[in-house]
Amino acid sequence: MATTLRRKFHTALLAMLLTPTALPAAADILIVSSDVTALKAGTQLADADRLDLPAGVKVRILLPSGKTQLLTGPIGGFVRDITKGERLVESVWSKAKELFETGGVDQTKMGAVRSIAVAKPVSSGFAWNLIAVTASGSVCVEKGAPLSIERAEGDKAKEMTIVDAGTNKKLTINFAAGAREAEWPSGLDVKPDASYQLVPAGGRLRQVTLRLVDKASMAEPEALQTLLERGCRAQASAWLKR
Repeated sequence: MATTLRRKFHTALLAMLLTPTALPAAADILIVSSDVTALKAGTQLADADRLDLPAGVKVRILLPSGKTQLLTGPIGGFVRDITKGERLVESVWSKAKELFETGGVDQTKMGAVRSIAVAKPVSSGFAWNLIAVTASGSVCVEKGAPLSIERAEGDKAKEMTIVDAGTNKKLTINFAAGAREAEWPSGLDVKPDASYQLVPAGGRLRQVTLRLVDKASMAEPEALQTLLERGCRAQASAWLKR
């Protein structure tokens, strides 16, 4: 009886070891931007696919690690020759794919905001040192650099209160008439992973959590990887649209 049970156990164990599992393709790449019409942003190429670029053509790709790389033709070869067995960082990869699939829209918040008037977006593009008045959630900012708050329109003079959610310390900043930006208040420390409430006069309160980034020690190919790892989704989307 014991011998029969051992045989069944060994048979089951062997079957588990030999059964292929659906693991992520560690050598795949994503197209971030491209001069080639057929290679649209978000296109995924497998390790066995060929990538052939004529002279002068540029394609920016997302590597398995989450780093980006700019390829300039002439190039001809397999994707695996580019990735060279680079380890897949699945958390970063999946977030990047989701950004491409949703166009940067956070699907988890869509149902909650249908009855709320939508503020005009701040669309000055990607930046490490600007916080939009419409921002919420994690915002990556450059450590030690001057920080400013940005609004969509620079017409009337306006006030905004910024509150340290941890200490409840609050200070007011002023947008001058015609100005789109106002400096972060000097009396309010920018602390790593601290949360702050942005309270515009007569507007909707928003809360941001600041993720300090040591940009001086970060190479350009690591920018998107850093944004995704730190949860700075809106900036990652803006970075992809540069």
